Amino acid sequence: MSSIRAARGWGAGLEIEVEDTPQGVLLRPVPAFRETRLEDVIGSVGYAGPRRSVADMHKAVPPGYADDS
Repeated sequence: MSSIRAARGWGAGLEIEVEDTPQGVLLRPVPAFRETRLEDVIGSVGYAGPRRSVADMHKAVPPGYADDS
């Protein structure tokens, strides 16, 4: 399996979808992010509230979720 991953450029930890087909087993990488539609995110574009500092944004992220590397 590692030779297949190497040939396809699939790194360790990549989620793979396995489908049984009449021709054999089909391996397909699962996208890291689900497909996003404009309608799903357009609400964040028109924010009219007060400006937030980077410090405010850091305070809003719960401990353990931030990547401080």
